[in-house]
Amino acid sequence: MEQRSSLILATVNQGFTDEVMDTARKAGARGGTIIRGRWVGEESFQQLSGVARQAEKEIIARKAAALVEDGDCVYVDSGTTTVGMLKYLQGKRITIVSSSTELLDNLPIKNAKCILLGGEVRDDLESVLGALTEKMISDMYFDKAFIGANGYIPDGGIYTYDDREARKKVIVKDHSKVVYVLMDTSKKNKYAFSKVFDLGEAILITEEEDNR
Repeated sequence: MEQRSSLILATVNQGFTDEVMDTARKAGARGGTIIRGRWVGEESFQQLSGVARQAEKEIIARKAAALVEDGDCVYVDSGTTTVGMLKYLQGKRITIVSSSTELLDNLPIKNAKCILLGGEVRDDLESVLGALTEKMISDMYFDKAFIGANGYIPDGGIYTYDDREARKKVIVKDHSKVVYVLMDTSKKNKYAFSKVFDLGEAILITEEEDNR
């Protein structure tokens, strides 16, 4: 059974933390962390936001990995959110195909056959792409594909900054039985240079409990 999780952050004045934690436990929370500190400006806010964003990516990664079953052939796209699911695939008898060079950092994945696609390497994305990559994908078929992007519009499309990444993702979609798009809600209502495909052609997975 899929385990659903949510992350709630609250800024609380000194002296009220016990009251907030008691309320959270009564509401069903199974844990919590109190970080004590003083406000030092925008940099600290950005650091706290980064911690929250990473926690959201972990929720998405767990939800995505729970969808993978023994015998599946899955495509895992480049990107921090999609690659984050690899560590949760340990022990599953599956085939993993990826265009992320970060696949190498996650090896070995117990019981999984892992295939890293070839092609031009874009270092900043830790991704392989281009004509060779597209040709290789065109000769493959996937039970499930897990794709990342830079933005999405509800009832609209998903977007990426590189048109070659967009073409790669379209080919993957056309060669997959089921396509999942993994993005946290910070990317909601955000456009990028190239539209990949309509959001309705895939299943969106975010950190929120209810997804499309």
